[in-house]
Amino acid sequence: MEKRLFLIDGNSLINRAFYALPPLTNASGDPTNAVYGFTMMLFRLKDDYNPDQILVTFDMSGPTFRHTQYEEYKATRKGMPDDLRSQIPVMKELLDKLGISRLELQGWEADDLLGTVARQGEGEGYEVFIVTGDRDAFQLISPQTKVLFTKRGITDTELVNEETLLKNYGVTPQQVIDLKGLMGDSSDNIPGVPGVGEKTALKLLTSYNSIEGVYAHLSELKGKLKENLTTYERQAFLSKELATIRVNAPVEVNLSETGEMDTSAVRELFGHLGFKTLVERLPHEVGKDSARGADEWNSSFEKVNHKNSGTFLEQLNEFQRVYFAYDPGQKTLFSLVEDDVWALSDTWINEHQDELCDALKGKDLYATGGKEVLHVLGAQGRDAIAFDLELALYCLDPERR
Repeated sequence: MEKRLFLIDGNSLINRAFYALPPLTNASGDPTNAVYGFTMMLFRLKDDYNPDQILVTFDMSGPTFRHTQYEEYKATRKGMPDDLRSQIPVMKELLDKLGISRLELQGWEADDLLGTVARQGEGEGYEVFIVTGDRDAFQLISPQTKVLFTKRGITDTELVNEETLLKNYGVTPQQVIDLKGLMGDSSDNIPGVPGVGEKTALKLLTSYNSIEGVYAHLSELKGKLKENLTTYERQAFLSKELATIRVNAPVEVNLSETGEMDTSAVRELFGHLGFKTLVERLPHEVGKDSARGADEWNSSFEKVNHKNSGTFLEQLNEFQRVYFAYDPGQKTLFSLVEDDVWALSDTWINEHQDELCDALKGKDLYATGGKEVLHVLGAQGRDAIAFDLELALYCLDPERR
């Protein structure tokens, strides 16, 4: 099984978190919503995908080499709100305490660092996931690299690979920069060719594959489109170059080296920020206050992921009696098989429906909170619970809360 490398566009995610969540402050009145949203997504990624390595890239203030190429690059962007700017150092401090690597380099954009490390990761045998809300990263997609695209807010994501990119967006990874070269990009103030929008650019690329192909067949075009392409040829190629993510930034990361979380320091920082729910997600705290009592079975559990799925399913097949408890706060189904406790995320369950269905056929299922367990397992074809502890307790004492 391939190792998984997650590369996170720090500026993109913290920006999305800031605008997706309502204003939040700690007891001192400091804004915290962007840090909270970013951290929630980070924890969710770890739960759902169990990456072997995570790295977060950030932009630095000041011009980059693209400003040398085109002075007006990103000139129309509004300044960052103070309430967001003040949270970036806090987010970096938290990443350090979590043991998660971060990378930034003067004169280079976070995208270029993502591209460079993505190609390094491919060379070292990783399956690479780039997490961002910026479509520019689609050009980095390859057989080994996918983009986890944040479409809206911090929870609505789309996993984009070569196939879905072509199906949903109409281009190949190589054509992403040609598309930007022709239509431009208002968010980065990349000019493109006047009069050429997305629809026209996609038609041109469908017919001629690239900007170079368009200009090789310019004689086949007519009217205002041909006139604009002729007049703004230099601008089209400049726009393509500005949109191209570099994969040769002067950085080298030791991907085999993983940091250790300073749990006490993270807990202290969460306390300062007022993140009570996140404190509960730290090691040995997950599910502690769950209404379903999943953590009471065993304080030590193993998350089911792409590495150990086979082991879990084999054990499930081996024993007749299986216990379940669902923690809605963590969106996690805990399964007790013999003496082992496993934690199954909603994402893992959805991705392994057929195998889970086969493994549960004919089993005796015992549950705490059977209704919720059935709701989660319903897609797997289960329609009965042999014994529901919560229901039994209610029958014995209806006044019990």
